[in-house]
Amino acid sequence: MMLHPGLSEDCFSSIVCYVPLHDLLTFASTSLSCMKSILPELKRRRNRISQDHAWEKCCSTTSSNSKLLSLTEEGEERYGDIYFIPSALARLKCLFRSMSVDHPQRSGIYQLIQDVENYDDSTIPDENESFQHVLAAIQKNIKAHKLHSAILRNAMYLDPVDMSGNENYGRVFLHRYIGDLHTIYFCMGHSVAGIIEGVSETKWMEKMSNILDQCEQKTDENQAVSSTTDWYQIYQFFHSSYLRGCLLSPEFMIALGLANESTVRFMARGKFDMICFEPHRPFRGVEKLHIMERIELLKNNCSVFIISYDFGPLGHSFRGRDRVRRDAFSQMSAGGEPL
Repeated sequence: MMLHPGLSEDCFSSIVCYVPLHDLLTFASTSLSCMKSILPELKRRRNRISQDHAWEKCCSTTSSNSKLLSLTEEGEERYGDIYFIPSALARLKCLFRSMSVDHPQRSGIYQLIQDVENYDDSTIPDENESFQHVLAAIQKNIKAHKLHSAILRNAMYLDPVDMSGNENYGRVFLHRYIGDLHTIYFCMGHSVAGIIEGVSETKWMEKMSNILDQCEQKTDENQAVSSTTDWYQIYQFFHSSYLRGCLLSPEFMIALGLANESTVRFMARGKFDMICFEPHRPFRGVEKLHIMERIELLKNNCSVFIISYDFGPLGHSFRGRDRVRRDAFSQMSAGGEPL
């Protein structure tokens, strides 16, 4: 297909592979011919979700100065600064298994997994297809990206006030917090590694920076701390970013629900002699130590507690003697290797 004289189909394909998904869809909205022209690229990005990858460090730890490789381009004998990445599908399955059955996003993650596994890329509309058929093909190819983005945003921007009804006191079940933490860990990793597009880590960091600005201003003026919602999102940002940036042993990753034995073996390829390896280098994203340090200075302005309920030593048959334990949440710390 010729978009204009002098630009061949091969040249167009080489260009659009570097264009962000949002800009690609904006380009497609200009005409039916443009919609048809991007379908092969959408298909390639859609197939990437279920493919294993290798990530090569170039000159820094940020993904913008590195590149994602398919394993067909990479020799099995090359290791060094190569980090092997299990497919996003394998990581989503790990997320699904680690999540509580009561977590409200579990069904959405299952829907995303089913969409990826049942995807059929055998048909692409030809030149004579109608607008409706071409639009349906585009929607089919971007459905997984949209589901992934919706799941990630729901975890990033949960409002605990809505669940408690008190703007000064937020309450969520622990399995919800841990499930959202796992969701951000996995799905934001996909985004910063360039495997699944849709959510910008940079914009998320800008939002966190604005929240911290407000917290610092209120602290200086001896006013009440920021809302429960803000602090909940700060905690999620801190803990998920820390997990994506620190050194972890394979055993610890499995214990935390961040990996299973299969994904650990794949990520540790060529590094079996290491007690701790860097499984998160492709998923680390941009440097965020400055935000972590600001959170450290403000952490005492927000108290978080874990409330545990049990039936006591006599069991559930003897109701009325239930025990309630209130434990302070452990202090946040940005120690360890810089993020």
